[in-house]
Amino acid sequence: NPDNITKTERSYLQEMIDDKSNKIMADNYNRSIETVKSHTKSIRFKTKCYSRKTLKKYVDKHKLLV
Repeated sequence: NPDNITKTERSYLQEMIDDKSNKIMADNYNRSIETVKSHTKSIRFKTKCYSRKTLKKYVDKHKLLV
């Protein structure tokens, strides 16, 4: 598992790549916006990907959504 991305964080990846808002992700996962922000911040920190484009490249390279 590249960069120790958790199963929960992995579940947020596609929506992050699709540029979904924190509010939409919170609604989709029945979580608070603060929880979503925490997970997305952790993903960005672990992957060092701070844009949708670089995150997509990272996910594709490591086959995280296969």
